[in-house]
Amino acid sequence: MAFLAPVILLGLLLVSLPVAIHLLVRRRGRRLDFPSLKFLRETPSFKLYPRRIRQPLLLALRAAAIILLVMGLARPLFTSSAQTPEAVRFILIDASLSMKTRGRAEAASEQARAIINKLRSGERASVIALSSEARVLAELTGDRERLLKAVEGYQPTGGAVNYRAGFAAIRASLLTEQQVAVQADIISDFQESGFEERAEVISREAAQFRISTYEIGSEIERNAFLTDEAVGKTERGFELSASEIVSEAEGRSGARRAWMIEGSEGTSPEIEWRTEANNQITGRLKVIEPDDFDADDERFFAFTPPGENRVLLVEDGTDASLYLNAALVAGAGKEAAMRFTLDRRKSLPESATDLASFSLIVVTLHGTAEENEARTLTEYARAGGTVWMLTARDLDAASWSQLASVEAGQELPFE
Repeated sequence: MAFLAPVILLGLLLVSLPVAIHLLVRRRGRRLDFPSLKFLRETPSFKLYPRRIRQPLLLALRAAAIILLVMGLARPLFTSSAQTPEAVRFILIDASLSMKTRGRAEAASEQARAIINKLRSGERASVIALSSEARVLAELTGDRERLLKAVEGYQPTGGAVNYRAGFAAIRASLLTEQQVAVQADIISDFQESGFEERAEVISREAAQFRISTYEIGSEIERNAFLTDEAVGKTERGFELSASEIVSEAEGRSGARRAWMIEGSEGTSPEIEWRTEANNQITGRLKVIEPDDFDADDERFFAFTPPGENRVLLVEDGTDASLYLNAALVAGAGKEAAMRFTLDRRKSLPESATDLASFSLIVVTLHGTAEENEARTLTEYARAGGTVWMLTARDLDAASWSQLASVEAGQELPFE
């Protein structure tokens, strides 16, 4: 035990005061009235009696009160013989999409290096990259070179920062640790979109860990990005279009942009593309407007070139086929002449192989059900084709419902 104000212990000398009081203060004698002194004889006494302390319990209480008062004023400090908890530090670096803003990743790395260089002798630390999930770049170690090398491997990835995942990673690292004092350093741009979650997590975890935050970067004033891509076929080739949105403090503005894709590959300041072995066209688009956020300045795309669609209309030649033809052409859109071909037959082919070249079969059901027709349509649909089934007035619904109960008609929409 130690005392923060040991000088006050001199007050223990005051313990002698109660002893002196008990020895010096005489007890008053009792008066005894006597009628006459002539019958008394004076007898001198030469025997000395030592002064006794009367009321020793009261003396002990007074001395104890003085001792306790003096020791209390001296501010005693009780120290345990147990080992002082070891200090460990976890450096959580934000690796979300917003950290791809120009200069933020570099600033976060520099802040992490500054924390590592200030580690005390024997203090261990861990580096964790934090986005939608936590990625441990360096386990707990006292090797500064290893920690600095881990910071060099830090790169923002994407997604939103998940603080719960970060503290879950800290707890996982502490499973094998005993008697440690934990310090968590969070380096982030602290986007407003995650304010509520961040406040909730930090307030909850602060009861167990000591948490320090380091904010880097400034607000994004201007951001341009591409969205809503679409591809179409023209007489010259394929046209890829997208909307470029510019977001500023005053609001948003946008414009529709289009690029022609001609040949198997090509490049320009705004678009790059090439044709893959599977005939897909892949590439990336770039925004025109300058902004403060580089992470979404490019938009990657991949699509299969739209080809000519063949539709088979199975109709017996009545007037209804004219209306079906008009409906199909209208549903194909304004570019129907370039990507839509309509064939007509009076009857359905007997084999699904004959239907493989068509992307859509439109058939009108008449009269009683035919099992071979149902089998052909079922095989075609199972192979990935689309079937539109129309019912005529003379349809025998009972026979078609009965056909749906057997294997050949299980795929038909009848009950």
